Amino acid sequence: MRESVPQPAVLAHADVFFTHAGMGSCTEGLWYGVPMVAIPQAVDQPANAKRLEAVGVGRNLRADPPSPGEIRAAVLDMATDPRVRLQVNRIRGQIRREGGPGHPPDAVIDVAEHRW
Repeated sequence: MRESVPQPAVLAHADVFFTHAGMGSCTEGLWYGVPMVAIPQAVDQPANAKRLEAVGVGRNLRADPPSPGEIRAAVLDMATDPRVRLQVNRIRGQIRREGGPGHPPDAVIDVAEHRW
């Protein structure tokens, strides 16, 4: 038994990501092409969860707390809807073509060092 497993190791095999919708988690979920079910808690999470839903790659559960039936329905919908799969794959491809989460810091350094 393990006390913890790195999130990316799990996402590489996941059908759905049940998340609080923090920016890091959303980015990793999209990098691995995993649809998300979000229960946001604070700060940027509600806006991130709304955006996941708006672009068709997540479900934002707003009830506090959502019922077990709502959670189950959202997870099954995200795991089985072919439109969600197409959209999450499209976004994953776009993120990977653009260089992923490491690209913006690298670009800032290039500009600062006059390489751009």
